[in-house]
Amino acid sequence: MTRQPELRSIDCPNCGAGLEILGGGRVTTHVCGYCGSALDALENYKVLARFANMQRPFTPLSIGMEGKLGGVPFRVIGILEEEERDDEGTWRWVDHVLYSPTHGYAWLTLEDGELTWTRRFRKAVSPSWVDPSRAAAEERAAPVSVGGERFNFDEAYASRIIFVEGEFTWRPAVGDTSRTVSFKRGTRGVHFVETPTEREVETSERLPHGPTLKAFGVKDASDDLRPGTTRDDPGDDGPYMIWVSGLCGAACLIGGLALSGMSHTILPATTFTPAELPAEVEIPVDGPGLLTRIDLEGQVQSGWAWIELDLTDPEDQPVFIAGREVGYYTGRDSDGSWTENDRSTTVTFRPETAGAYTLAIAVDEAGLGEGDTPGGPIPSVTVSASAGHRRPFWLFLAGAILATVAGWQAYRRHQS
Repeated sequence: MTRQPELRSIDCPNCGAGLEILGGGRVTTHVCGYCGSALDALENYKVLARFANMQRPFTPLSIGMEGKLGGVPFRVIGILEEEERDDEGTWRWVDHVLYSPTHGYAWLTLEDGELTWTRRFRKAVSPSWVDPSRAAAEERAAPVSVGGERFNFDEAYASRIIFVEGEFTWRPAVGDTSRTVSFKRGTRGVHFVETPTEREVETSERLPHGPTLKAFGVKDASDDLRPGTTRDDPGDDGPYMIWVSGLCGAACLIGGLALSGMSHTILPATTFTPAELPAEVEIPVDGPGLLTRIDLEGQVQSGWAWIELDLTDPEDQPVFIAGREVGYYTGRDSDGSWTENDRSTTVTFRPETAGAYTLAIAVDEAGLGEGDTPGGPIPSVTVSASAGHRRPFWLFLAGAILATVAGWQAYRRHQS
């Protein structure tokens, strides 16, 4: 069933607000921006649900704005805000649903001041599907190929909808969840998106911030306009907030440098041939509490290997069991020759006592090419260890700068 094509506007049956019809014949749901009622566009706009107490996100774009992307005219017909939460924090972004009478539907996403244009992709992708849940659990995935171009794994995450307004070709609801695994090549991306009811493959392209917003008629489209900020004068307290944030950042930097130390080798590089694996090596820890790093290198060629590690302390008690993948690939595509060298990897730990620690090393799986199928030759493995590592200076400096910026943005957000 499709909506009546002659409709240009309706009155919300719940609150009476006038709503424009902008999104073409495939729209199934219209969410009122005044009362949050979700209306069935295929059944005379009857009320399906009501989403109360939604907080409208910041975006310089609004429903009804028109602009060109790639020379094609699009109109904003819907707005979604999505949220990702994990142990490290919370991330939010705004998806603008776009409609073109000639090119159908697309998305324009605003996140951290960057704009990304996303569309469904119907051409061949190899592999044809990547499981987002598996990629998130393993924090890795083999590269994918599109039209002879290679896209490398970027991230995998789960998100949920926290705001919805406008017209949609499906029935979005606050709380709806999805899982995504993304692959990147420069400013372009390939994404595998899974919801409880469907799977989609999408492609994306990062767009210039200012020119794109100007194309949609945004008057103030300079690049320093970000979600959660305002151009109002912050007032006399602004310098004070910057000063306090600067002191906090400097304290983080000085404290980090004071706690760091100089590293030294405790296990010289030792190589085990395939015939010698699995093997055990003793790591003499000379000082408890020092950050200790184990460096591994697998001599793989055009393939991959999975190295299993089992470390026990001087009392033969387990410290950790871990696994690391190493790989080395070469090839040629439309951009020329390429090499992906991931032969080296590390594991860090902080020993509680001094003494002789025992590291057991095994290569359980190895394969040729970029797939997950085992069967490749077992490589030789080189292991070394060092203790007393200091945190890189640039990391502390970046932390100080970020603390200052965060304090300033928090103040501006409070003022807005």
